[in-house]
Amino acid sequence: MNWIMAYDVAVHTNVSESIQKINIKGEVLRDVPLSEHSTIQIGGNAAAYIIPEDVFDLLELIPSLTNEGIAYQVIGAGSNILAPDEGFPGCIIDLKQMNHLSIRGIYVCAEAGIRLGKLIHTTTSFLLSGLEYLSGIPASLGGAVLSNAGAFGQEISSLIEWADYIGPDGRLHRFHRGDAPFSYRSSPFPSGAVLIEAGLRLSPGRSSEMLSRMSRARSEREKRGHYTHPSAGSIFKNPKGLEISAGELIEQVGLKGHSIGGAAVSEKHGNIIINTGNATADNVKELIHTIQQKVHDETGISLEKEIVYLE
Repeated sequence: MNWIMAYDVAVHTNVSESIQKINIKGEVLRDVPLSEHSTIQIGGNAAAYIIPEDVFDLLELIPSLTNEGIAYQVIGAGSNILAPDEGFPGCIIDLKQMNHLSIRGIYVCAEAGIRLGKLIHTTTSFLLSGLEYLSGIPASLGGAVLSNAGAFGQEISSLIEWADYIGPDGRLHRFHRGDAPFSYRSSPFPSGAVLIEAGLRLSPGRSSEMLSRMSRARSEREKRGHYTHPSAGSIFKNPKGLEISAGELIEQVGLKGHSIGGAAVSEKHGNIIINTGNATADNVKELIHTIQQKVHDETGISLEKEIVYLE
């Protein structure tokens, strides 16, 4: 056994022993393939994979992991993430069981793990408008809020009244609208914050108009190639202060369709990297670096990643 293998075994053993001490109601799994939990379908095994049942599980879990020195990452729907080929030596926290919502008038309170598709379907059935432009995005509410997801000139931050999150101190906090500003694909929550739930203020809407907007949003994403192959969605943020998008820049420098191993820039949209069937995380990272380098060399513009590496 070489030293790298010995290190991996030691890390996995430490994680396994540590999570056995944590008393939560949710599910605790080991050696779970992350390729099965990411939309780009890439990634080795997570040493631990925990599915909390509620906020009380998280309030027990996060401080325990921190005290044990175990790295953790929170995922929702698995979009916009890239897991390493060799796996993740810490703990992945999957919020899919935290998916409840309630509606009072025009206000919606929803837990972070709810998928956007379910949230949009439910709110539109109550004739509440505001989320239709996010139709077709394979994301959870938590991921959408933390990244200030948006499309077609709108961002989810415009709907947020408040949000509850667990901070780096392991305690529950509440963010109120106006406490701090959101920005493009960024939120004011501290690094490492775990979103619990959010309160959204929507508007009364007409069923036919909402359904039309939902259909247009999904149709536009189909045209961009979001559903033809496994992908992580948009790879880069659009450059600030410029009228040209990241996708247009990538196409402008001739990288549409360019591939490295099983990873390729979509033929339909320059800002999407697809898994053609056997892509590795290293393939994707190398392709991302190639794109950044060529765009910078030819235009002087530096593209910032939107995708998150689980490291």
